[in-house]
Order: sequence, then C-alpha cells, then structure tokens
Amino acid sequence: MRLSIFISVFFLLITSCSQKPKVEKEVNSNEFAMHKVLIEDVIQTSNYTYLKVKENSDAFWIAVMKDSFQEGMELFYFQNKVTVMQNFHSEELNRNFDKILFISQVSVGEGTAAVVKQPGTIVSKAHSGRKQSDVEKSIRIEKAEGGITIAELYSNPLEFKNKTVRIKGEVVKVNNQIMGRNWIHIQDGTKSGKEFDLTITSNEVVELNELITFEGVVGLDKDFTSGYFNPVILEEALGVK
Repeated sequence: MRLSIFISVFFLLITSCSQKPKVEKEVNSNEFAMHKVLIEDVIQTSNYTYLKVKENSDAFWIAVMKDSFQEGMELFYFQNKVTVMQNFHSEELNRNFDKILFISQVSVGEGTAAVVKQPGTIVSKAHSGRKQSDVEKSIRIEKAEGGITIAELYSNPLEFKNKTVRIKGEVVKVNNQIMGRNWIHIQDGTKSGKEFDLTITSNEVVELNELITFEGVVGLDKDFTSGYFNPVILEEALGVK
C-alpha cells in the first residue's frame, strides 16, 4: 500500500496536467498477476518513453522511465507496479490520453532470464544492480585536487565507505527530480574492471557534457526502493570549484 501511494504521488509531482487527472489503482483480483504486452508504437520524451502496447486484443498506452524500446518487443510487468492515470495531458507531447498506465518496472523476457528495466537500474531475479551509462566515453580528466578517481573508488570501495570524497568528471547522464533528488552519472576516463561510470545524487542542476567536481559521501549497497539499487554511489553531493 505504501509503495502504491508513493508511485501515485511521484508521478503527480513530476508531471503537470491541463485538467486534473484521475489517479486510480488498477482493480485486479491478483495484484501480482503478470501481464505480457507487445509494443506497437514508441514515443520518446526527455524523461519518459510512451509505448502503445497490445495485450491480447486490447490496445492501450503505458509510460515508463526513458529507455531504449522498439516496436515488436515483448514486455512483461506486474499489476502491483501500475498506477492508472485518467484524462492525462502530456505537456511535452501536447497530447491527451484518456487513460494511460504509468509502470514503475517492466521486464524484457520471463523467468530467471528476465531483465528488469526500471529507473536507473537493471535487475535480474538472481542479482540486483544499477544501470550505468551505456557508453564509455573516450576521455581523460585530471583528478581533482585532494580528490580521487572513479577507478580508485571502485578498486577499493570499502576504504571510502561513509567517507566524504571529491571526484571530478564529465556528466554523461542526468535524471532530475526522482525521489526528491537529481541522479547524475559522471565519467573521468578511468575504470576498475568493467566499472567506469559513477552515480551521484545531488540537488545540483547540471547539463550533459558539463565538467564538474562533486564532493559527497560514499555509500555502498544502497537500496532506495522502487528499483534504485546501487553497489557504489556518491550521495548528497555538492558541486565544488
């Protein structure tokens, strides 16, 4: 119940409507029932992907956090991850939807092979983790004075747990105002194993490709619920000169 209330409030806060939408919980005898849908149309916006899908003979629209989807792809979602919006107006699309389902978690594939797509993360049934930026940028950024590199952080995260560190990098991905904070990804051209991308939570407003130094507290194995799980993260970060 708390999760359903959170999701409803979340979408109301980050979207605006020309007419007040009606929010309702989808009625179903089994709220954990899984739905299988086929994507018929894809519309990308700055923060969301709008998908026209078909389940059996029923065609309808859903909205999920922005990600790469294609027509003909099969998606799966659970009923308890759905918030229904009636009379919803998207200002960015300048389009009205009589009914649209905002879904906090969808997956591509079923069972143990399922890849779950949700804000900022990729999660399977066997393991939880966050989704980093898809592209490793070919850059080399000088380490901040008194700071560390992304490689140094990932090579020995326990050394920095709960400590305040300074990291300089280039902004490669931004998701603003999710759960009351901005989610920023930076890279500095260094890596440890396959890790080259650092997630940062902050109230700072940044632009893609901006070069910035952040100072924040290192958190490990942070579960923010609603799909936000990060093995390493820099929290409450401030931009410093």
